[in-house]
Amino acid sequence: MFYAIVYTLFHILLVLNSNLGITPDGISYLRIAESIVSAEPFYVDGSFISHWPPLYPLSIAFVISSLNVSALTAATIISSVTSFSFILFTNLIITRFLKSWVTILMFNIILFGGASMGVMQMGLSEPLFMCFLMITVLALINLDKISIWNAIVLGVLCGLMVMTRFAAIGLVLGIGIYMLIQSSSIIKTVAMSVVFVLSLLPWYLFTQAQNQAPMDRETVFHLITLKHLKGLAGSFYRFINPTEIVVLGILTLIALGILIWNKRAQLMGSLKKLFSESYSQLFILLMCSYLLFLFVSISFFDYKTPLNVRMLFPIYVLLLLTLFYIIRNIKALKVNWSMQLSLGIVVLVHLVSTTTYASDYINNGVGFTSEKWTNSETLLACKDFDQRTIYSNASNVLAFNNFKGVRFLPVKEDGGSTLVRKDYNENYERMIHEVIKGDGAIVIFDNKKWWPYLPSKEEISKSLENSSEVLILNDGKIYY
Repeated sequence: MFYAIVYTLFHILLVLNSNLGITPDGISYLRIAESIVSAEPFYVDGSFISHWPPLYPLSIAFVISSLNVSALTAATIISSVTSFSFILFTNLIITRFLKSWVTILMFNIILFGGASMGVMQMGLSEPLFMCFLMITVLALINLDKISIWNAIVLGVLCGLMVMTRFAAIGLVLGIGIYMLIQSSSIIKTVAMSVVFVLSLLPWYLFTQAQNQAPMDRETVFHLITLKHLKGLAGSFYRFINPTEIVVLGILTLIALGILIWNKRAQLMGSLKKLFSESYSQLFILLMCSYLLFLFVSISFFDYKTPLNVRMLFPIYVLLLLTLFYIIRNIKALKVNWSMQLSLGIVVLVHLVSTTTYASDYINNGVGFTSEKWTNSETLLACKDFDQRTIYSNASNVLAFNNFKGVRFLPVKEDGGSTLVRKDYNENYERMIHEVIKGDGAIVIFDNKKWWPYLPSKEEISKSLENSSEVLILNDGKIYY
């Protein structure tokens, strides 16, 4: 409870200073929530949105209606409550096998590292999703024997996870395997599976009534790429060294290397027992099934899914639980000066990352509520073109700032695949024609990443050469 309160107060302090961090996905969640409160739930700009599961925007909509607050304020309230719950349930899990307050403090310092803060301080579904995941893990490790009623409750929890993050399907697979191993009962696993499927039924029926797919994905095979694997490696490096300071990263890796080498015999003994002990068995099954599902999803359903810190956050938390489970009997490891130094460096790096992240958050903000966006010269200049159709690489930012009639630049590729859209050329020519006629404007933000599936900046410039005016600003340009 203590660590959950500390983190929540820290979380509130940051968001009161600089607002909740907002990303492109975060804007989509807020706009979906606003549509739920209005007369057309899940319709944004005339299009039905099922790319994201419904529970998080439904939660935001509930708070908006109950407290009569803005969508951003509602998301901030949910973020604070669910962050508290996530830390609380995670600590309830760790205290099941750790008794030393020093070790628990170390766990929380590492858990609070800058990489974690970068996920939990954003207006995203992760705090709610991780809250459900930790409740499910806690329920599983507290069950000496899984009854049929326990299986039903677990089925509901699995449904809540998937309705918050579709990627949780991988975790559900791991939970099912764990139940089969622990209960040796197919009936209980089937009961959990049936309840899980039934919990998804309302969303499925609603989307069918709208004549839409419950998950906006296309089944197309695209082999996982080196870029995905580099993202995977980079994310794990961020977990080890959240500061992104190379020297500290090297120090951390050396410290971990010394720690593992000095205690290799004891650690090997602990590793051999991992698969025979229920706690570690559960953690490892969940990590493996989740990562496997991500690979399958990228290969068949959503090629553009990045293996970033946000996507791998459940694995990080489960891996951290596993590592501390291995060293739970820390007295038996005969702590010496080298081990103290190694652990001290790891803890220090995460303390530095947390304070650095917090300082930057307070001074500059994060995401689209940060200073570079709220004071954007290009964003302010868009007010002169609000009577036109505005095409932009940051159309969601414009919509977030209440601009009407904004559209994303024409996209070359279909959904989460690498298939070229048949209507790309037509959409691109229509956009250029509108700008030349004076009915449209193209707004390019330099602060926003330029995706490879968009027309290049050079292509746009060449198409409008001698046919339109261009306003060059310190963080972008506007063609009109």
